[in-house]
Formats: sequence, structure tokens, C-alpha cells
Amino acid sequence: MGLHLMGLSAAVCYVAVSLVLIVVHADEVSAHERSQLHSSGDQSAEPNLLEGWASETFALPPSFAPGLPEGSESLLFAPGWRDPESEHFWSYAFVMSIDEPVPGADRVGELVEAYYNGLMSVFASNKERQVSITPVQVEVEQVSPNHYEAMMHTIDAFATFEPVDIRVVVETAADGDDHSRVRIQVSMQPEEHKIWRSLDAAIEQIEVQLNALDLLKDRSAYAMSDKPAVEGLALAAQSHWAEEFSGFTYQGVEHFSAGGVSHWMSIWLHNKTGLEFVLIPGGAFQMGSPADEEGRRDDELQHRVALDPFLIARTECTNQAWDKVAKSEKAKAAGIKRAQFDGSGQLPVSGLSPADVDAWSGFAGLMLPTEAQWEYMCRAGTRTPWTMGAEKNELARFANVGSAECPESWIKMGLTEPWRDGYGIEPAEVGAFEHNAFGLF
Repeated sequence: MGLHLMGLSAAVCYVAVSLVLIVVHADEVSAHERSQLHSSGDQSAEPNLLEGWASETFALPPSFAPGLPEGSESLLFAPGWRDPESEHFWSYAFVMSIDEPVPGADRVGELVEAYYNGLMSVFASNKERQVSITPVQVEVEQVSPNHYEAMMHTIDAFATFEPVDIRVVVETAADGDDHSRVRIQVSMQPEEHKIWRSLDAAIEQIEVQLNALDLLKDRSAYAMSDKPAVEGLALAAQSHWAEEFSGFTYQGVEHFSAGGVSHWMSIWLHNKTGLEFVLIPGGAFQMGSPADEEGRRDDELQHRVALDPFLIARTECTNQAWDKVAKSEKAKAAGIKRAQFDGSGQLPVSGLSPADVDAWSGFAGLMLPTEAQWEYMCRAGTRTPWTMGAEKNELARFANVGSAECPESWIKMGLTEPWRDGYGIEPAEVGAFEHNAFGLF
């Protein structure tokens, strides 16, 4: 996952975190599959089935199997899955969301072999002793449409370095025209062992989470969500992207409206900077401006852009947030420049070069986002010239821009507008004006 610092300029910046590398595809699972998912028994309601199970999510292809298709992988591991003395040894479940159509039997075999050839080789190479890893062999049998069972023969590089036979159960499902999900369960235990009930529950739990997160991939659908739904999405996102959210503390959900658009948004405190972030839903939008829009420039040709969800700070980076990172001894040793300011720590940080911004953001674990992310979060679902609508004069409520209080020389140079925003040439503290429909200032 990339972490991003958003810049208005070298002197006034926003910070953002992008979930782009690990979010699953925007295509929805069919309504039939959803109904089956939610009516397929009460396994997920039995907490003991998954008590003590660990979860993980990462992007595909993984480093150990670069030949796999792009996408994401979500896993749940049974307690003792790497302990040869445990009955749960080699027992876990995972769902691959991949950028290719639904695989058949041959492709299922190829995916499993490529995955475990790479995984076992990596584990073996990390051991001090020399271990010879023979190629994985997978015998796949199609039991019914989109359901496969296989026996995998490999060398266990997790613990024993002995040959093992692993039972593999695979189900496939379409996730759009060119995307699919591959649900995989593995265990050394026979079919009648109780671990398979837990593995079924694990797959169901992963699918429920992935389907819930579908709303985060379509802003227009997300906009229809109520407060409880967005609260649930926040918790699902925090669980699904545990590593990325580890630096944030959940603050709650608030409702924001502007320009005829509104959303419930989850708010997160970034622990390292003290800045508030919101989780922005992904989606497709027309980047650029209509040809007949007043004030349009030649480089604003409209084109469709699709984005994944990302976290963005609600305000510019403040003096206080900058200094919270820059004042540490480690930051000083790394050459991070301290903010130089008089007055409020809630003023936007200024007087810094692009190199300063790069150094600080890298130390804070943040990076610059794309221009598309910037425009998307500014628009917040609106299609008007401004985030609050089509009337330019309304900007006085939303932005600290040049106004009639500014010096006469500014007015003559055309750097001002005829309204009064109350600040003149002085900067405003962050959050002093109105927010847009994503709760951003």
C-alpha cells in the first residue's frame, strides 16, 4: 500500500494514504451469490469455530510468486497452522481476487502450483541448513461446476522439511467480466475432520468482509449508505487493511453535505501527525472540465479515471503536525527541517521547499498522491465548476483566497476577488471555512 502526502504547493500541503495496492476490484458480486452467501448457514455466528484465527491481506502477485495475476489475497490461519504437533498443522483458508476470468481446472492447478512452488522455496531459502525443494505436484479433480478438489504433494518448508500430502478444496466465482475470486482451503486432515467446518466458516467470513467493502469501491453506491453502514465499513476496512490502519485511531462517523452531494464519512486520527483523516470511497469520475465551462484551460480535457479508496487529511498540514514529526531526535538526525512560524500551530505550514516536503513526508511514512486523487477528493461527487456548486461567489464561504481586504497592489494585479472573507493577506487557521461533501476543508 502506498502512503501519500498531497501538496497544494511546497508550502501548503495535504496528506493522504492510498489503499490502491490491496483493494479488490470494483466489480460487484452477483445478487445471487450475495444471497447465497448470507443464507448459507450460521457458521460465521459460531465464534468458537474461528477463535484464535489470525488474518492477513496483501497484494498479488506476491514477491515469492511473481507469475500470479494481479489482485489481492485475504487469509485466515488456524491456531497452530505451522506447528507439526498441532492437529491444525497446514490448515488455513484464503481468497484470491484476481484480474482474470474464472479459471478452469487446468488454470486452478497452475495457480496452486505457482503459489506453493514460490512459497516453499522462499521458506526453504530462509533456513540455515541446505534444503532441497522439489516442484509441487497438484492433482485437480472437478467435482461440480466451479468446485474443485485436489491433492497437493510438496516438501513442508514451514517446519518438518519432509514430504507432505495436503488436501486442497477450491471454489471459483466471477467477480465481473475480467475478474474472479478463487476460494482455497488447505489442510492435512481428512474430509470428515472438524477443521473443514472451520475452514468453511473462514471462507464465509472473508467473503462477507470483501462484499461489505464493495461499497467502498463505488462512490455513488457508497453515498446512499447510512451511518450504521459506514460505521460497519470503517471496522471492516480497519480489519481488512490492518497494517495500513495500524497508525490510525478510529474517531467515528460524521455527515457532510455540499454542492447538492452528501456522504457519511469515517474519521481517523493519524497518530504520528495528529491530523484527522477521512476514508474516501473509490469510484470512476470524469477528470477535467467540460469544453464550455467558464475559465477552463486547454489542459483540462475530460477523461474517465477510476480510483481505489484512500485516506486523506481533512485539512492542510499544520505547523503543529509538521513539528510533531520534525522535532523528534530521529527526525533531526535525518535532517528533517523544523517548521519556522509565529502564532498558531493550526496555521498551514509554510516556508518549506519541495525537498523539505519530500524528506518530512518520507519520515512520516507519507507520499504525494496523484493529480487524479486530488481532483477526485476536491469534487467529492459534484460535477460543477466548484466543490460547492456553480456560483463562484460561494467560494468566499469555502476558501481563503485573495479578497477585497487585500492590498491595492494585489487588486490591480488581479490576485483578488470582490468578496470579503475576513482575512486579507493573513492566512486562516485550517478548518476555518466550510467543508466539502467529503468533510474536507
